[in-house]
Amino acid sequence: MRCRPARPDELPELARLVQHSFPGPGRTFAYWHAQLADGPYGGWEALWVGELDGRPVAVCQLLPLRQWVGGALLPMAGVGTVTVAPTHRRRGLAYRLLAEGLTYARERGDVLSALYPFSVRYYAKLGYAPAGEAWQALVPLSALPDASEAPIELVVDEAHRQAVQAVYEAAAPRANGWLDRTPSVWAHWWAQEEGGATLLVRDDAGHPAGYLRLRYRADLPLPERRLEVEERVALDPAADAALLAAVARLSDQWPAVLLRAHPDERLLDRLAEPRWPPGALPGFGLWFPAAVVLRGPMSRVLHVPAALEARAVPPALRLRLRLEVVDPVLPTNAGPWEVEIADGQLAVGPARGGRAAATLRLPVGTLARLLTGDLPLPDAVRLGLAALDPPEAARRLAPLFPGPRPWLWDRF
Repeated sequence: MRCRPARPDELPELARLVQHSFPGPGRTFAYWHAQLADGPYGGWEALWVGELDGRPVAVCQLLPLRQWVGGALLPMAGVGTVTVAPTHRRRGLAYRLLAEGLTYARERGDVLSALYPFSVRYYAKLGYAPAGEAWQALVPLSALPDASEAPIELVVDEAHRQAVQAVYEAAAPRANGWLDRTPSVWAHWWAQEEGGATLLVRDDAGHPAGYLRLRYRADLPLPERRLEVEERVALDPAADAALLAAVARLSDQWPAVLLRAHPDERLLDRLAEPRWPPGALPGFGLWFPAAVVLRGPMSRVLHVPAALEARAVPPALRLRLRLEVVDPVLPTNAGPWEVEIADGQLAVGPARGGRAAATLRLPVGTLARLLTGDLPLPDAVRLGLAALDPPEAARRLAPLFPGPRPWLWDRF
């Protein structure tokens, strides 16, 4: 199989291939043709094709995105719609398509890659590892905190929309994993507002401080109807409290709300009654279920030196580290590397054989988890996901991989 970028004249054939792998209500040929030609995260120029005997038999998207990681905005290849023709399955074509696609993405300048997996085990073979966790709770609206009396605005015009986007753009650099949203992504986001509402809160000075996107699930059977919070972003605790209070006040119309939270948020501590509806999830003796843990995207590093050198490091941290990376797809990532940290700067180059304070050996997926804040280095060593010599260097190296833990709102 020969892998290459797609041509625009191939779009009809590629749309038919994808339609076979991703069927569903509304996912017609016309839908997929439009998504592949000019989707919100990338169009036909992001398609990567595998062909046999001159015909496409596999395709995926290598979306040219940018992602905030460690305080830096890094080029990231978003992998989507991985498709193999029904007549060519179980031949290893998907693996080859992606392996060559990751090489292509690195050559075009991408430093990271992320995707939503159909199988964690499968994508681990390609060097990906989990990079994101959310807690999902289904509770009565009366369980939400309702102490804030801050005014809430319903987003109805372009000025409101610009205020919402300003909140996201202020919050994203503080986080790990958020995308740099382009105008086309925002246009797609606003187009999804039908059947819901977006609420905005301002601080005491009148500046935008938080927003929340609600979905009205009136499409569900009557006993199951509820609100869903699809996205909630706040720049300070007061703004977040105001947004949750605004949802709580809708209890005369909606009995329950489904919401998701970052694991560091400690959402359950903020709920008056954190219990999941009885009978819906298994408990344990007298222990009751309170939330469901969701795992979302997987991430991997495409260019080890570039990913490390983009990080901000504490000025007081001074050391030399030998880094050895196991990468099943991109052997150029292996090194060994010499990582020199001094005066707030980090430099990566081929190991010269000098004395290092520590040697860190790990798979490329574990490196991605460290860089995105998903896994602290001491835990990686304790779980056998990384080898550190000497082991006691873990505490000294921990500031190199600070949190917060990653989160990704966008689904591509």
